[in-house]
Amino acid sequence: MSMTFRPGTRLASVVIGPFLAVVGATTAFAAADTPSPTDSRCHTFTRDADLSDCNLNGIDLAGLDLTGSNLTAAQLRGTNLEGTVLANTTLTRANLTGANLRSVTLTGATGSHSVFIDAILTEANLDRAVLTFSNFHRANLDSAILTDATLSSSTMTQTELGGANLAYANLSAANFDHSFLEYANLNRATLVHTEFSNASLRRADLTEVRAYAAGFAAANLRDAKNKNWQINFLTVFRGATWVDGRVCGFPSQGTCT
Repeated sequence: MSMTFRPGTRLASVVIGPFLAVVGATTAFAAADTPSPTDSRCHTFTRDADLSDCNLNGIDLAGLDLTGSNLTAAQLRGTNLEGTVLANTTLTRANLTGANLRSVTLTGATGSHSVFIDAILTEANLDRAVLTFSNFHRANLDSAILTDATLSSSTMTQTELGGANLAYANLSAANFDHSFLEYANLNRATLVHTEFSNASLRRADLTEVRAYAAGFAAANLRDAKNKNWQINFLTVFRGATWVDGRVCGFPSQGTCT
């Protein structure tokens, strides 16, 4: 039987009676088959890099061009990515909790179950990004560009989106509970089954949105633009502050009563 060990692997020998037992061979085999977070590819920061499963927590990657890179399951907690180009990257299960993503370019990025909790994405560009089932809880996306992005079924609770551009975005079944969207542009966005309970949408542009079965309970819609928006009898406005300042009563489904 032939055995191949990684160079530098040390094997401990234990003498038991007349026999020689070799300890550590199993560990060596496992290490040979498992990608190490410290291998060379985890230190190659170029376009189309393979950074999947890499531990990049807390390091400085600001201003780099990582276009087309694979960041599947990468750990980027607290990482500095300010101004970094992440266009067309794969971010499935990537963890960017608390990361600095100011002015980052995420155009065309794709992935699901990505984590952006407490991340800073002010003035970030997520045009056409597809990040479904992702978690943006308490993230700051003020003045971010999310035109034609798909964030369906994502968690957007307590998120800052003041002045953000979400025109034509698909936000179906996303949860914006207690989020701040004042002056945000949601023109023609898809909001089917989207939750905006207790959210602030003052002066937001909701022109021609599709908000079937959306929830606006206790939301602030004062001075919002709602021309030609599409709602139905399942759209909830209970306790919401209407565009003219009056408070909607119970049950206020399909209209403010």
